[in-house]
Amino acid sequence: MPTDPLTYLVDAIGRIERAGLPAMAGSHVAGIFGKGANGFEKEVRAYVARLLKDCGVDYAAQLRSLIRGPAFPKTTLGHLAALVRECAVLKPKCVSARVPSVHPPFLVALERINETWVQLKHGDEVDRNALFIRIKSMREVLEVVRALKP
Repeated sequence: MPTDPLTYLVDAIGRIERAGLPAMAGSHVAGIFGKGANGFEKEVRAYVARLLKDCGVDYAAQLRSLIRGPAFPKTTLGHLAALVRECAVLKPKCVSARVPSVHPPFLVALERINETWVQLKHGDEVDRNALFIRIKSMREVLEVVRALKP
């Protein structure tokens, strides 16, 4: 049975805090981040799909070539952040009403989480403290996104 992404992140943060971050292997924290990021990306993609629909923006017709993106189901966190930015250019009032009021930090958080995930996917070493910060950021973003659901 798949785990709810937010529940997974909340539980993971608790496990890390109980064990003590310095006592955990960096590879273990990286594994937790990776699993959390997979669910996080799916939920953010659903949020962006809802945003585009609510704002009357067609991904394939209006944004895909602009961001050089793949088919929507294959969009990455980097693509999703770019979509929110581009949608805000096309429909500023609609986006500002539907993106968290902490809009720049929201996008900055998505971009930072994405940067960390890209580093891990490319096999780069990422400090476990940075991973833990991004795990907590994923939790915070999902909490905000879920609060916006209609």
